[in-house]
Amino acid sequence: MTLDELFEIMKDKAGKVSLAAPVTASILLNIAGDVPRSWLVAINGTAVAVHDSPPAGNPDLEVSTSEDVLLKVAGKELSPMAAFFTGKIKVKGDTGLISHLKSLWPES
Repeated sequence: MTLDELFEIMKDKAGKVSLAAPVTASILLNIAGDVPRSWLVAINGTAVAVHDSPPAGNPDLEVSTSEDVLLKVAGKELSPMAAFFTGKIKVKGDTGLISHLKSLWPES
């Protein structure tokens, strides 16, 4: 899977996700690689959307990792916790929001 394919899967799944409890938050994914990218996961009420642009303000959660690590985590080849504890994923902000990303990963 490529980064572009993952982004398309996340965008598609975001339109179908409906959260049980209303949340208003933004999660910024900073992806380092040959071409650094930033994706914004915007949660508004029970709706989720994914955009390929940074937020206008400060995100509630910022997740920084490499393209390789993100693809391994999304593909379930690497545990997100193992990546975090080995410093391959860095988080800043409301870490409780990270659970919302799992619903956007591809099915195994």
